[in-house]
Amino acid sequence: MATDYTTLITSEHQNKPNFASVISTLTQPLGQIGDLCAAMPTQVSDVDTAVGVQLDTIGLWVGISRKQEIPLPNVFFSFDTTGLGFDQGVWLGPYESTDGVTVLDDETYRAVLKATIGANYWDGSVQGLNNISTQAVAHLGVECFALDNFDMTVTIYIIGAPSALFLSLIQRGIIPPKTAGIGITGYILASEAGSPFFALDSFTTTEVAGLDFGSFGAPV
Repeated sequence: MATDYTTLITSEHQNKPNFASVISTLTQPLGQIGDLCAAMPTQVSDVDTAVGVQLDTIGLWVGISRKQEIPLPNVFFSFDTTGLGFDQGVWLGPYESTDGVTVLDDETYRAVLKATIGANYWDGSVQGLNNISTQAVAHLGVECFALDNFDMTVTIYIIGAPSALFLSLIQRGIIPPKTAGIGITGYILASEAGSPFFALDSFTTTEVAGLDFGSFGAPV
């Protein structure tokens, strides 16, 4: 924006480089401030472009923290589990939690924020729930959707290669958001990362496909 001021120099001074240099020096800070103010809406309050503490600020508005509890697998003492027997596993003390607190990276936290924002505007339909999931996790190369079992329960299907942390967020009902009063019968992960689920008939959607294209699912 600083160049906008120098273009306003009148004709009698346009051929004087020192004069133009002084004007540029005086107005450049004003132009930089203007550029910063113009960029603030996308840098600070746009969940798609915000990073670091900017995402944390959005999290305060949305109402969900970057710090999330996740289960601590293969830590506490257990019979018949390799590596967790006597003198191996950690004893679970009284009032001690089996969960740990982790700080989400920007991309995972962005998905959590998008899912939470979507839940605030959700119309309650299964299609709306699936739209929330699609919009929240598209940038992570993962797809998850709910299948209505028509008995007040749904099953969550996951396509891609989600991390253990991301699976934990799905199982805790954060992505996609858990519906009050609706049970979840299970979480099914496609056996081949990125492949659609197998289904009879000739499907061509990104979620299901027929023989030689679809992959079988496994509970997680």
